Amino acid sequence: MTGVDLMTRLLRCTLDPAFDKIVKDILLQLDGFSISSFLSVNKEWNIFLAEKLKYSNLSAKFNSKLKYQWMRSEPSKTELAVAVGVKHLVCDDKVIVTADDDTIQVRHVKTGEIIKELAIHSDGKNMKCFTKQKQIR
Repeated sequence: MTGVDLMTRLLRCTLDPAFDKIVKDILLQLDGFSISSFLSVNKEWNIFLAEKLKYSNLSAKFNSKLKYQWMRSEPSKTELAVAVGVKHLVCDDKVIVTADDDTIQVRHVKTGEIIKELAIHSDGKNMKCFTKQKQIR
């Protein structure tokens, strides 16, 4: 099994009840972000967790734990200085989008760095069109 990481080796040993319990105990220590990261490691890990959730009580334990974490945890907070004229702001985990009468800016949520900036163009018929002003990298 050369070239295979320790966790993958452990996942492959879960047919043995002792290893299965160890893996379940490890998984139950993970928070929501770590579980999401676990699913994105590779296909084998994703299939493994899907099978564990389907055929064990792990799913109920995960749901209970994640609900508890969600209710008890402090929300993340990002402070970002924006222009005084900003009239609209939306965000997700990756970007913040701000808009005023003339410009739309897309910023990286963690750094505040401008990723894209779009100028808003009016053609005189009160219709708004977006023209690419610049892309910043």
